[in-house]
Order: sequence, then structure tokens, then C-alpha cells
Amino acid sequence: MTALALAIIACGASASTPSESASDAGRSPKGDASITVDAGGDDAFAPDDSGVVELDAANGNTSYVVPFVPSPNGLADGLSLNVSIGGGASHEVMIDTGSEALIVPKTALGSDVQTPSPSQPFTYEYTSNGLTLEGEIVMARVAIGVSSSFKGGATNGLPVTTSMPVRVVESASCDSAYPHCQVPPSLSTVGMLGIGFGRDPSVTPSSNALLEVEEVADGTMRPGYIVSDHPPQLTVGLPASTADFSSLALAPASNGDWLATSLEGCVRLPAISWSLCGTLLVDTGLDYSLVSVPSGATTPYDGGALPNGVEIDFLAPSDGTVMTSVVDLGSSSLQTPPSVEFRHPPETTAVVNTGRRILAAYDYLFDARAGEVGFRKVTQ
Repeated sequence: MTALALAIIACGASASTPSESASDAGRSPKGDASITVDAGGDDAFAPDDSGVVELDAANGNTSYVVPFVPSPNGLADGLSLNVSIGGGASHEVMIDTGSEALIVPKTALGSDVQTPSPSQPFTYEYTSNGLTLEGEIVMARVAIGVSSSFKGGATNGLPVTTSMPVRVVESASCDSAYPHCQVPPSLSTVGMLGIGFGRDPSVTPSSNALLEVEEVADGTMRPGYIVSDHPPQLTVGLPASTADFSSLALAPASNGDWLATSLEGCVRLPAISWSLCGTLLVDTGLDYSLVSVPSGATTPYDGGALPNGVEIDFLAPSDGTVMTSVVDLGSSSLQTPPSVEFRHPPETTAVVNTGRRILAAYDYLFDARAGEVGFRKVTQ
């Protein structure tokens, strides 16, 4: 696992829940209609933190740019933010595009939390490592991007959600099918902000904090986000124009989400003329790459991991016109994953999980209104 304090790595998850309907540096603002917010002390931002509210007055688009928590090893450590739940103190969570739920321990909750009656238990399993979390769902407002020293109180200048489902973990175990699974040493360290889409029909978009921000509800925010490592930051709410991204359309799901399986991608090993196409997953919760090969199909390396020195290409779609990432495993390139694993999962369809190192080469966009995923080539 990358960060012991976060204790979870996810490449998507399966969930079983009841209905969810119960009650580094900041960036300069763009354009003339931008507002910069920088507060100090125990307010939303510590004195050395900075955040930007970007307001496009002409188009009625509000977006927030929130820097990720600085980390010594960059992408290798994962991308994380601090959140305040129900008015509580700061709690660090990993940003995970491979899962779809906000999961925290009870110690992260503030006083302004509602517990549904009857209670709503949940079970959530991360399919990359078999870690299974259980607990109960509560409803709370979530402030995104508070400082590490935040003790509770006003969160001016930050994205804040309407009351939304928050999964409070009470126990952790390992799926026996995953022999290398490890239970976190303390539940108090668990923190995962799942911002993915369409991987489990029982989890609706209401569990995605980035889509539940108040400005989305009042119509002044285009629902979606941009994850970037140049600089490391999360844009909550899409700007008026995203023309600098190349996009792929998604198919709608029956629960109001978008189908993860409709995002097409491929992995290719040119040296041995081997390729596999299926569902593409850009998973910021995973530091390595994971290729799920359906049962009955052959893997090029049944021993598990791809050896160093092998070129591996990730493409979207199959012709690579939207995204092409070419890496030599074992090289020092920042976009090269530390390893590539091939597995035969229970699923009958192929999944190409790039992991998060692809963010060294591309910014990643999700447009929840239009149903699109976008890639923007990083220029360095």
C-alpha cells in the first residue's frame, strides 16, 4: 500500500448497500471574473495553504481549484485532500477514481451528522486487494479541501456538499480470494473519497461528494472534475470550456450514473504482438497497473508481473487517438508504473487499469452532465 495513513488501495469496488435516499501551491485565477480566497488560522485554510474559486460570470459556471496535500514522493504516495464531515475536524482522504463512496471512521465525524432510522448498514469491497469494509451510512455535509489544522467551524471559500451519504467504517476484513490482502492496523486511519462512476449499480451518484456540491444543486456549477498532477490539484466543477481535452462518450446507466464498461481502452505489448481491449479504468487509488484478463483467455505473463525492460502501451480508445501512454517498465519516467500485474478475475470482461501514474502524462476529466471522460496531454 502506498500510504499507511490511508490504508486503502482501490481499483474499483463492489458494494452492497440499502437505498441512499435517506434523509504544493495554489493556482492563479483565470480570467477577469475570478475570485481568490485565502484565509488563515483555524478557518478553512492554514496560513500556508491557498485555494482558488474560479467564477465564469458570463456562463454561470463556478469551479473550485483545491491543491492536493503535499507529499514527498508525489504520485507514488497517492493524491489526497483533507475534508470536514458534519462540521468535524480535518480528516485526510485519498482521491480514488476507481471507487464510488466516501468512507471514513467514526472519529472523523462532527456533531452535525444525521443517522437514518432504521439504520443503513453497508459492505464495500475493493477489488484490487480484497479489503472489505463494513459499517453504517450516515448523512452529512462535507467540506472539501480544509487545512490539516482545521478544527471545525466556517469553511468559507471551499466546495461544500449538500447532505449526502457517508459510509462510516466499523470493521475491516479480507476476502479469502486475495491472499495478499492486509487489514489496516487502525480504522482511524481509513479515508477514501471515491469519485468514480458506474462500477456498481447499487451505488448512485449521490455518493460522489464532487457531484453533490451546493453549486451543482443550485445550477451554477457544471458537475464534474479535473484531476491533475501539474500542479497537483483537483478542480471541482468544470470550467465553461474544456476544448483542450480530447473526450470519449459514455453510455448512461439505469441508476442515473454512467456505465464504467462503456469506456473503451486497450493494453499492448509490442515486443510479443499481444494486446487486450476492454474497459479502461484510470484509477488514482492504485499506484501500479492491473490488467484483468477474462477466464479462458491467455495472459502473456502467468507468473503475475511484467518484467522490467518491456514496453507497454495504454490506449484510449483502441486506436489511441484520445490517449496513448507508452512506457518501458523499470524506467525512471514519472508515468511508468512500478509494476504491471496480470490477473484472471471472476469477471468475464477485460479491464485495463492504468493506475495513477498516467497522470504524469495526462490530466483526467470527468463530465457528469455530458457523460464524457477526457484526457489532456501534459506539456512540461
